Amino acid sequence: MNSKSEIFTDLKVFVRNFDVLKKTDRWDLDPFETFYNYDSCDLILNENYFVVTGKMKIFKRKILLSPTIFKFEQQQENYKNRHVQIEDIQIVGDRVEVRFSDPKYKNKMTLILKNTENRLQKKIHKLSQKI
Repeated sequence: MNSKSEIFTDLKVFVRNFDVLKKTDRWDLDPFETFYNYDSCDLILNENYFVVTGKMKIFKRKILLSPTIFKFEQQQENYKNRHVQIEDIQIVGDRVEVRFSDPKYKNKMTLILKNTENRLQKKIHKLSQKI
């Protein structure tokens, strides 16, 4: 995180097309792997990427999941664990929809940030011009 980073907390979120059975390698078991089955998150945004830390309720307690780094710039390098490539960003009403690919999964997924404030939408839209 740098001085130009902004933090947005407790955002409502949904991940479309997540299917744990669609992994590229079923036998690749990593306890620190990103698990996209959460309904709220914290987001750290800067000019090159944003970091999403999912939150899940288990037995009435919220736990933080492994963070995922969403990269804006198109790069041909192989991504590290928990790094994903943003394919497309759309603003639909009060939602931000981020289509991305994770090398550990066969299908592309969409991170949907619900009920987002206008300030976050403007910042993500501006940064999406890098795609």
